[in-house]
Amino acid sequence: EESERALCVIDVFTVPKFIYNKDRKKFIKAEDLGIASPSIHASASSKAELFNERYLILYQRTLRHDLFTPVAVGAPVEESTKKFQLKPVEYLLGSSAKIGDVIVLGMITQLTEG
Repeated sequence: EESERALCVIDVFTVPKFIYNKDRKKFIKAEDLGIASPSIHASASSKAELFNERYLILYQRTLRHDLFTPVAVGAPVEESTKKFQLKPVEYLLGSSAKIGDVIVLGMITQLTEG
């Protein structure tokens, strides 16, 4: 019996798709948002959505890292100096003042046809 359960094959079309909503700060089922179920031949915009979702998940996981979590109230001074703030690129575009040390997370892609 154990040898039969060593490999479990899951159909990709039966696994529910989750999308991270940064306003609610949680994952929501795609079918609850009215997004169509996946198909073998997706639309052209699906590739851009794939990279956008991948970036948002990476951004959300990076924010949970110890270097980027907010400083706890009453924490020692040494601990507060080791923390960083992660800013999106839009933060740099909207700021006209001189900015010191900023950590920006972004993704550069070059999509090719084919």
